[in-house]
Amino acid sequence: VDKSTKKTYTSFPKTAGTYTVKVTGKAPYYGEDTSVHIKIGLKNKADGKYEIVATTAAIEANLAQDAMDSILQAHPDCRVVTGIGAGAMIGADEALQIATGGKIPEDMGVFTTDVTKQQLGQLADPTYPAKGIIGFEGSDEDTGRACASMFALILSTNVGAQNVFRGVAPITAENVSKIMAGMK
Repeated sequence: VDKSTKKTYTSFPKTAGTYTVKVTGKAPYYGEDTSVHIKIGLKNKADGKYEIVATTAAIEANLAQDAMDSILQAHPDCRVVTGIGAGAMIGADEALQIATGGKIPEDMGVFTTDVTKQQLGQLADPTYPAKGIIGFEGSDEDTGRACASMFALILSTNVGAQNVFRGVAPITAENVSKIMAGMK
């Protein structure tokens, strides 16, 4: 749902902005191969502008780093990594940072979801390839306030959890310091 126009989208809109994702109690991708959904998004937004050279499952940072090392050995020109979760970003970031000696080319980047202090630190550090995170509210404090508000809404009304919305927004080098200030 676009917060400014209240329009509901069934896919990501082409314009930049802050959007809201409906939380329904069932995670639509839970238990599914999330790479399928990343591939669908890539095809819808950048068809013909990329080549997928590898896919791997590695949610833990050390496994993601090992996987990225292997991918780089087979595909040294790999420039963009997408993933779900902090571990994927942290591991890929570490592998690419080591592979480039901290001299990250402008066309290299890691894009994931989740928000941890380590991810934010890497996003703020130009010697790491992290370029963006799609996060929910932002910092620990922001998430705590949002969760408390959602719980209060569910408990005080009859709207039901399926009608509670949670905001998502991009976290980039431009806004990372503000979010880091609210992390515990």
